[in-house]
Amino acid sequence: MSDILSFIGKITLASAAIALLIKYGAPYLPVSGNTTTVLIIVFLPTVVAAVTMAWRSLSSE
Repeated sequence: MSDILSFIGKITLASAAIALLIKYGAPYLPVSGNTTTVLIIVFLPTVVAAVTMAWRSLSSE
């Protein structure tokens, strides 16, 4: 049970750190708000997760 709570705590802290980084660090990034940039930012995490899961699935056989 403590392993699960430890894992949830780590995920919560990591999520909070990323949220703070986005909130306070993002305005300093020189990123233009065009359609291509937005699409890359929105779809990149999904594509990375899909490639990682496919790679792990193929390597486990």
